[in-house]
Amino acid sequence: MAKKERTYSIDVRDCYLDFEDFRNADKKFGYFSEDGASYTVTDGKTPRPWMNILYNDKFASAMANRGEGFNILGRFYNRITRYFDPELYLPRELDGKRILEVRDEETGDVFNLFDAYGIKCKVMPGCSEFTGEDFGVKFCVKVLVPLVEPCECWIVELENKSGRERKLTIRAEQTWAFYNNNSHWGTNKTTCNDVKVERVASGFEATAVGTGEPYGTIYAAFALEGCTNAYNQPRVEPTLVTSKRFPAVYKDFKYNYANIFSTFTLADGESVKRTVVSSASDTMDEVRETVAKYTVTENAEAALSDVLAHWKKLTSYNTCSLPDKNMERFLNYWLKYQLGVTYIYNRGEEGGGFRDVTQDCWGASLIHPEYPIGRIREALSHVYPDGHSMRVYDGGKRISHPQDFVDCPLWMPCTVGQYIKETGNYEFLDEVLPYYDSDEKGTVEEHMWRMLDHAYNKRGANGLLLMRDGDWLDGLAGINQNGTATSAWATMQAFWAQRLLAELYDAVGNTEKAAELRRRNEEYRAIVRDVAWDGKWYVYGFKSDGLPVGSSKCKEGKIFLNPQSWAIFSGLENDPKRIKTIRRSVDTYLTTMFGPVLLYPSYVRDTTCGRISTQVPGSFANGAIYLHAASFKVYSDIAAGEYDTAYDTWCRLIPNHPDNPDCRRTSEPYCTGNVHFGPDNPRFGMNLFSWFTATPAWLIHGGFDQILGVEAGYDGLHVTPRVPEEWNEYS
Repeated sequence: MAKKERTYSIDVRDCYLDFEDFRNADKKFGYFSEDGASYTVTDGKTPRPWMNILYNDKFASAMANRGEGFNILGRFYNRITRYFDPELYLPRELDGKRILEVRDEETGDVFNLFDAYGIKCKVMPGCSEFTGEDFGVKFCVKVLVPLVEPCECWIVELENKSGRERKLTIRAEQTWAFYNNNSHWGTNKTTCNDVKVERVASGFEATAVGTGEPYGTIYAAFALEGCTNAYNQPRVEPTLVTSKRFPAVYKDFKYNYANIFSTFTLADGESVKRTVVSSASDTMDEVRETVAKYTVTENAEAALSDVLAHWKKLTSYNTCSLPDKNMERFLNYWLKYQLGVTYIYNRGEEGGGFRDVTQDCWGASLIHPEYPIGRIREALSHVYPDGHSMRVYDGGKRISHPQDFVDCPLWMPCTVGQYIKETGNYEFLDEVLPYYDSDEKGTVEEHMWRMLDHAYNKRGANGLLLMRDGDWLDGLAGINQNGTATSAWATMQAFWAQRLLAELYDAVGNTEKAAELRRRNEEYRAIVRDVAWDGKWYVYGFKSDGLPVGSSKCKEGKIFLNPQSWAIFSGLENDPKRIKTIRRSVDTYLTTMFGPVLLYPSYVRDTTCGRISTQVPGSFANGAIYLHAASFKVYSDIAAGEYDTAYDTWCRLIPNHPDNPDCRRTSEPYCTGNVHFGPDNPRFGMNLFSWFTATPAWLIHGGFDQILGVEAGYDGLHVTPRVPEEWNEYS
């Protein structure tokens, strides 16, 4: 029999980095401001495009430090400008690029302001600012997305520094390529060939019909204040399209290159301002109103002031002054900003992954306590009457992924409890909400009780929780061949959720239910300690055939990080000797200079565990440093009383650690990653993706609550410092 060729879900060879730069750990590409609220890129040749994500509830822009990126209407997949991969929701490399050229009509000199010689790109929450001087033109371009309207604005200011009068022309270019619902609508798609582009006074309007849910038709515009000329150039180009389901192939796609111009004359020392607007909506009226408003520079500048004030206010909640300035700037600014980006832009205003939304809301409670309540209500309304929930929902209009993941409902007690601790709004527990797909309704408290009760009553023959369609580690779902696979980790999570809900019941005087949850927790504790203990660590779970996953008996995937962290920080494991043994095992097999890996060793030959087996060794869940899971370890370190270790773990999960400098990590120095390649991969330490992850919520709470030790409780503010021994003071 011929040997079956092994295939992987990603080819890491597409991650390119110059070898000399990779070796140069001291190379710097910019600097933070003194207060940490901005980062200025001074060397545009960054290891890959460093993005800022600008957004509101309707519209978003990925804006890289040399103009690369794209615009999005609503949630991430509804992209309206060019981006090479229609399915990859975590961008790494970008092919779309903004063009903003200045031409001297006398000499013919031309340069792109986003890619000019000596350009500086200042990144801050809500804005990217490009400054420089080239060919005798001093320039400043500020890019923003207003707080409300669905558009991206470029506020362009030019000053003539040539010593003579000059006639100059601005040319702005937008490449329209409508994407929707994981599909790239182009010439090979018969359902969206009807893209109509019309010339209007300020630029162009476009109508894309047949784009699918949720819009059907998308309207867009590209406009320039003082537009004097314009042309649209449709072109069919071969584009490399990759997919999770199909091999990478080149396909022909139709792009519309919209070019708009403004010509003017400047005396020496004279300045001019112009605004470029890119807008999209599901109605042409909104697009036209938006363009009319923001092709007036004064309105765009007012919008920028509002955006910066908005983020100044949001980042003012819960601030600190620390001996470690990198930790300080991330707690004060960048984790909050990244959480906001994920909370609104990646999850969407009306939906998202159930587990993702609940954890985002938990983190958002530390940014603005009242901010997440609408999202919490929406999530609770997607719980079925029996207490289970779907994996992903979308505003009640459709269910993206109806699978019954055991972990999804179990995050809710943490989220609701945190909201009540921050606000004192105990009345929320009595608020009546619907159950999904049912006429039945129940209070918030009843929803949470049913969630935990359902898990308690859905257990396998060994007493552990059934994995059902999966748990937090999605890639392991393949172990559940006939519905009988069990998860030791999920049972630990249920222990944690019941512990938190029991504390809430104590606060409201419901002693009967609090006692019942604690009784069940003792049952969970006894079962997990008996069934899942492997001698030196806890197994992850058991396949449908009864064989363990994450055991010393396994040839691959012998030990997983999550069961070890959660056994300790959930409080389930209370034997000091076992805790010491577990921590020694983690240090021996999982700890690296870039943070702990998710499992060891990576899967190479074993294909019985599901999608995780198809991932390149050392990538994603297969032996990589998955930062969300790594952040759980901070809580485990604190629970074990190892405060210096907790601080060290926390610091290795954010950028700018000396052991993982920019040249190696390759991604933005102001944004945490999703996953770093593990030691079984030649790109060990490199960050695959940034921005979109639940990690910021855990790092915000891990920093403020756990390490700095200032935490809201039901009875007031608790202050329990757990900082490194070398710190003398902080505030």
